Amino acid sequence: MLQNQLTHYDILNIILVLVFTLISILFYWILFKKIEPHQRQSVYYFRLYFLLFALAFLSTIARVVLPTVVAIILAHTFYTCSTFAARQGILIRNGHKPVPLIINKWFYLNVFIVVILINTVLFYFVYDSLVARLFVTTINLSIISYSTTLKGFNKDKHQLNKADRFLFNFIIFMSVLNLVLPTAIYFLAFNNSAIMLVIVPQLTQVFLWTVALATLILLDMVDWYYQKSIIDKLTGLYNRSYFNQRINTSNSKLLIANHSNALLFIDIDFFKKINDTYGHSAGDLVIQRVAQKLQQCVQINNKQAIKTYNMAARLGGEEFAIFFENIDAQTAYNNAEKVRKSIEALAIDYDQHIINTTVSIGVTVASSNVHIDDMLKQADHALYSSKHSGRNKVTMYHDD
Repeated sequence: MLQNQLTHYDILNIILVLVFTLISILFYWILFKKIEPHQRQSVYYFRLYFLLFALAFLSTIARVVLPTVVAIILAHTFYTCSTFAARQGILIRNGHKPVPLIINKWFYLNVFIVVILINTVLFYFVYDSLVARLFVTTINLSIISYSTTLKGFNKDKHQLNKADRFLFNFIIFMSVLNLVLPTAIYFLAFNNSAIMLVIVPQLTQVFLWTVALATLILLDMVDWYYQKSIIDKLTGLYNRSYFNQRINTSNSKLLIANHSNALLFIDIDFFKKINDTYGHSAGDLVIQRVAQKLQQCVQINNKQAIKTYNMAARLGGEEFAIFFENIDAQTAYNNAEKVRKSIEALAIDYDQHIINTTVSIGVTVASSNVHIDDMLKQADHALYSSKHSGRNKVTMYHDD
């Protein structure tokens, strides 16, 4: 039977774990000052995770001076709080707005059912078993962790960046480890050791979460600086250099698969006249509104297509481009017409003036034997035809 009383050796090991946990908190406190502002809210919750974990260990030590039932409730409540805190940080990092922990009804329901009814009433008052409480808690924490992957990564797994894939795989790994490690320790050799059964899994979890979250933050920082290098600051679209790099990669892939793709060149009509009439700030606003319409078109097509990654870019000044993967000529033309009509319908309010604008579009659709450099020339030629035949129109490239 597992011993419920803490020995001096147990307390010493718990203190060591607490020291390690507090070092983790200090690490994230220092890191908090170094990271970018957009990361700070999620890191706040990661730091809270370690603090709550430390409080859980303190509650375990408090069994020496507090009634056992109080120590059980406090320890398991803090364990649950810590996992919810990590979950909040992950959801915030991935663009979600989770319910604050203090008003999260699922948190209170979880504490009531798992901590009060099962761990306290059932496995203390009815049948006192530290082993049962431990396994109930690990199963509960694994479920909370796994639920984070279901909500926090609800986009196409192929679109996850390196940091997302790392975090997704780590959460799955920890969900399994939370169940496997205590079970292995209990059944293999240490079924009478509270220190091995309780402390080792928790120490392992704190260490792995410390390393994983630090790695995640570093990957996020690298990705953030990389995104800054490929994004046009004014519009939020991709810039020309990344666009050229991406379409070269995509075109090579589709040539091998014998698919076709489309390239649209878009140019704002009479843009110089807008700048001269209303000023450069008005011109910037027009560019931003046009870019929004282009991005909406791309997003709609990305939702409708499977495993195709269409993209829009600002090439410079008032020139834009859209690249569609695996698309036929008629669909490409229809998409271009939708873009043209949506921009024609714009009424841009600027300084008590309504600015209307139009665009000219050149479209080319590549067969499997067309090089990307030829596509660029073809789209540019089609755009030239649109500009010199009345503007505000879509022209498809033809070999003749």
